[in-house]
Amino acid sequence: EVKMYTVGNVIGSDGKFYANKDAASKAGIIGEAMIAYLGTKVDKASHGLAIALKDASDGTVQGDIADANAIIWAEYHKINGDDGGWRLPSEDDFKYMFQACGGDTYKTGVDIDFEFGNFTEMIENVGGASLVGNTPSVYWTSTKDDDYHGYVYNFSNKKFSRESIGYYGHVRACLAF
Repeated sequence: EVKMYTVGNVIGSDGKFYANKDAASKAGIIGEAMIAYLGTKVDKASHGLAIALKDASDGTVQGDIADANAIIWAEYHKINGDDGGWRLPSEDDFKYMFQACGGDTYKTGVDIDFEFGNFTEMIENVGGASLVGNTPSVYWTSTKDDDYHGYVYNFSNKKFSRESIGYYGHVRACLAF
């Protein structure tokens, strides 16, 4: 059955869309990511963005290795038909995904509050691992300020902030598709 994908669907390792991780598993497929944004406003996305169902890091990592962590993780989570669209989400990637999941409308600024809406709940509802139960609930973005600072999103205080690359945070990849 042909089905148009929507925000909240799961992308399986076969490149097809499923209602959730369990539906993919019943088809003998690994559910890899949840569609979190439909549109082309972000870099290299011809249809949208999907967020991985689990972290790319075991625990926290420093910002100077967050990109590398996502790249290494992507090697083990290939999706059929994907030409390498996994990456560490930028600050803009997160903002568009949050907006599509009922969060704040896209806005700019440094060290800004930004509601993530139903983003975490939707990931958990399709069988993904929580982003909020981690301590700290801080995730690296690929957005850098300079060689020594980058941006993180803190799910506990719902804020983007500038941090030293020596700061520790989690890594979760997103897929531009």
